Amino acid sequence: MRALADSGVAVKIVTGDNEVVTRHVCAQLGVPIVGVLLGAQIAVLDDQALRVQVEKANLFCRVNPGQKNRIILALKARGHVVGYLGDGINDALALHADIREGRRTFGNVRKYIMMATSSNFGNMFSMAAATLLLPFLPMLPLQVLLNNLLYDISEIAIPLDAVDDDLARPRRWDMDFIRNFMLTIGPVSSVFDLLTFYLLWQLFGNAPTQFHTGWFI
Repeated sequence: MRALADSGVAVKIVTGDNEVVTRHVCAQLGVPIVGVLLGAQIAVLDDQALRVQVEKANLFCRVNPGQKNRIILALKARGHVVGYLGDGINDALALHADIREGRRTFGNVRKYIMMATSSNFGNMFSMAAATLLLPFLPMLPLQVLLNNLLYDISEIAIPLDAVDDDLARPRRWDMDFIRNFMLTIGPVSSVFDLLTFYLLWQLFGNAPTQFHTGWFI
């Protein structure tokens, strides 16, 4: 329970048992009760009202399976990232491992997409600029493919990152941030490409083979 709290996870108890039994178990676990909602109360609430009440309560008693589903949907409708697990002993290991592993995977996937989109956008921007500046292709097709392969191999290390900074709290998918990252870092890498073009042109002039080799390296 302390590990969940340290990870920014709010725990809500949803059970078919009665309130007295559940309060006793929560007291043994050291879980403070901030609000209680009973199944009979949920039955008379519409979805909009339930969305308000689920924020106030962290203990839901005498609820049926359909009401459990309504509670989950209400929390999601409030913008929360929601995970639900049953109360069997077989869930203990999954509860211990899934949250941190899920956040680590999410962080690494996000990192890979940021690197791939910005790199590809920058490379294509550089290629487009090169067609306007050079009388030949800046890199041969085979070199482009090999370069992409080598870059992908370098990214194999990403899934091994522990992403400690991403484990402290839940993260959300943010396409605006990824787009802005791509549109910022991509052209920055193209600036270095254009400087390289200029340097290679000064060194080799109209010599495609040397230019291809220089930029590939």
